[in-house]
Amino acid sequence: PGWDGPAPPDAHVSPVFALDKIPSGGTVGVKVFGRRIDATNNYAATVTLNADRSVSLNLNRTVGGVTTVLATGRVAGLTAAPGASLQARLQVTGTSPTTLRARVWAIGGTEPSTWQLVATDSTSALQNSGQSGLMVHLAAGVTNTPIALTYSSFVAKPTVANPSPLAAFTSSCTQL
Repeated sequence: PGWDGPAPPDAHVSPVFALDKIPSGGTVGVKVFGRRIDATNNYAATVTLNADRSVSLNLNRTVGGVTTVLATGRVAGLTAAPGASLQARLQVTGTSPTTLRARVWAIGGTEPSTWQLVATDSTSALQNSGQSGLMVHLAAGVTNTPIALTYSSFVAKPTVANPSPLAAFTSSCTQL
């Protein structure tokens, strides 16, 4: 999807996506942006589908086009299958420090009750409002191209709902 317009610094992003086939000879990465300041500065989670059907998850910061992995791991018990949908959830909250939390699971399964990865970061270039989005990366070694990615849902919203408005007024009347 395209960029989701200006957002508050705190974002909750959750796409549902699937690949038509598992990559051979490399990986496919689905990058979920939680705070994209511009083309070279962002906080994101990357869901990587590996040739052995395992799924990895990273929390990243990119500053000046240079990406640093803040946390990484394979997702225990999760395997990719052609056409099977996965859902990712990324939260990016606060400034100085910013906390990033991510999890991924198979649609039809149970969403994990805890975050699979958590990291904090205070990089000054990223302590602003940004945009959310989704990007796909196909590793150079993949031999069974093309691989189609479809997404059926993309939700981006503030992590804290707007408080309900409270009506407050006074009234007086004279000469009734």
